[in-house]
Amino acid sequence: SAGFNILRIGKWDMCRNTEWMICVVLGEACQAGRRCETEIIFTEAPGELSIDEFNSREGYFTEDDVYYLEVCLLNEMCSNHDDIFTTRDGGSFFCQFDAGRWRRAAR
Repeated sequence: SAGFNILRIGKWDMCRNTEWMICVVLGEACQAGRRCETEIIFTEAPGELSIDEFNSREGYFTEDDVYYLEVCLLNEMCSNHDDIFTTRDGGSFFCQFDAGRWRRAAR
């Protein structure tokens, strides 16, 4: 294994995805309780995403839309959220998890 965290499909929902993302940013997504890399690599620059396109959906979402939701979740859980939107295609991001910010967003 290359040490990458890969989201798998099957019995998936946004709550499970959120749990996985929190584990990644806290370095707890590795097997056997090992600490692991917390790097997130954005395949598409978050600042280039078109929210209008996302909002144009009429009650359905595609697999690609999950990316938008993941970016939104990171925006709400990371104290360095502004850095998300300056990260380029293929660029690395290391979330500085902010429990207070996440609790406020989760209300």
